[in-house]
Amino acid sequence: MSLVLNTVRAFPRGRTTEELLVLLGASFSHDKRLAAVAELDQLMRDGLVEKARDGRWRAKRADVTDAVRAPVTGGAAGTATQADIIHAAAASFDTEPIVGEQPDTEDTGEEAPDPQALLRYWRSALRADPRGATTQVFDKHGIEWALIAGRGPVRPEDDQRLRISIQLAALDPSFQEALVRREGNENALAVGWPMAVGRRGGVPIFQPVGMLAANWTREGESLELSVDANDVLVNPDWVKHAARLSGWKRDDLADLFHADDGIGLRASDFLERLRTAVASQIRGRIIGEDLASQLDGSAQGIYDSAAIFLPTDSSFTAGAARDLDSIATWPRERISRSALGAVLGIAGAANMDPVPAIDAVPLNREQLRAVQGAAG
Repeated sequence: MSLVLNTVRAFPRGRTTEELLVLLGASFSHDKRLAAVAELDQLMRDGLVEKARDGRWRAKRADVTDAVRAPVTGGAAGTATQADIIHAAAASFDTEPIVGEQPDTEDTGEEAPDPQALLRYWRSALRADPRGATTQVFDKHGIEWALIAGRGPVRPEDDQRLRISIQLAALDPSFQEALVRREGNENALAVGWPMAVGRRGGVPIFQPVGMLAANWTREGESLELSVDANDVLVNPDWVKHAARLSGWKRDDLADLFHADDGIGLRASDFLERLRTAVASQIRGRIIGEDLASQLDGSAQGIYDSAAIFLPTDSSFTAGAARDLDSIATWPRERISRSALGAVLGIAGAANMDPVPAIDAVPLNREQLRAVQGAAG
């Protein structure tokens, strides 16, 4: 009999997904987590277990003999059940013109900025853009991400700011708690659109295809999002998954969505390339003006849906932010001895005792000069 099923049956009052993963020894292994979640999903399809409103898994008390004898069917080909459906929080969308800000011309001094302050600013700017490689699953909905729906547009036009308003009561309490923990520190999140549904290890996965950077505030009983730039970045995780499904080489598909200026694509350009590159994966019209109110995890494809994603430490900017946090604590003398000192305009003390170059391997004159320059 299934170890997962036995574990669920051992706790009549129920256990959450995370508690079950710990009991099964799968909490620190990505592959084991996916396998355990996939088995829970299959047991629920077979009618052996259920997930209650409190988020706890419990064994069903109904006669399970027939369910055990029933053949196992593939989730992708099966009929959607209520457990496959993710429901969206209602949101309202509005746009407003961006008023141009005049540059500050009062302080024109040439004084060099404080290096630690500048490093902290770079770190803040880096974390202000929460867009990174993103793949989510059912059990993280309402915790790290939330589906939203309403009458768009879901992206701003040039020189426009998009405002998205969501009632906090429409969001899961766990998501609200996550917002409170980040408030005043990282008031940034990503708006993902459109949404791709796939499977990995037998488990439904949800990936934003494109992502817009947004800032958020809590105003009364609502969550207010502000998207200030028509700048769409493609999700690297989706690129890898879509390339396998469509026969593209991953690098070629990534290059298709790469903008020459190093930033994201305008939404219209992004959408045109998406429709051309992976037309067979698109389900329905993708226009971003009438977002779907639910998403079916059993139906693979790309849908005109949107979701908001909180930044996590797994994003590719997290490591760089931690490095900047560490460098910002360095004293000025240490920074001056590094290459960063030249970038920040900090003159390093002359090295009165230069380190001689060690000719460990035969070097020509230019190579030796380069070694001496690096050691000087």
